[in-house]
Amino acid sequence: MLTIDIEIKGDKELIAKMKKLGDAMNDWQTELKEVGEVLKDIYSTSVFVTEGSVIGESWQPLSEQYEFWKRKNYPGKRILQRTGTMQKSYTYTADMLEMRLWNETDYAIFHQRGTSRGLPARVMVKLDQTRKDAIVGIIKKGVVNKIRQ
Repeated sequence: MLTIDIEIKGDKELIAKMKKLGDAMNDWQTELKEVGEVLKDIYSTSVFVTEGSVIGESWQPLSEQYEFWKRKNYPGKRILQRTGTMQKSYTYTADMLEMRLWNETDYAIFHQRGTSRGLPARVMVKLDQTRKDAIVGIIKKGVVNKIRQ
């Protein structure tokens, strides 16, 4: 059986920096807040402007009957944009190790998933490759910043 022991002696400044780095690796709140802002921005703006295509989930058009009614009652409003409440209701929290993002309306989930009663799914939240790459970039930048501290 092979046993390896590593002991760092000497430079107290180096030891202190290593401890500080270890502590910093347990606090990702700054980076997770940035992730939250990036995702909140994309889901509340570009997803609605492109009707889902920016995340690779183009929305099904409105039924002819509903589109006629909507044009009459809410002129100029696009799919999933009657009052703008749902679009404006994305929020997030971030702490040291976790970020949660959600829509505060009670009906967003039905639009996201669709219903058995005929409401088609119109995906508003999806981690596509572009968003995954952005998150990885934010975390990589955070690692570099923590090492440089």
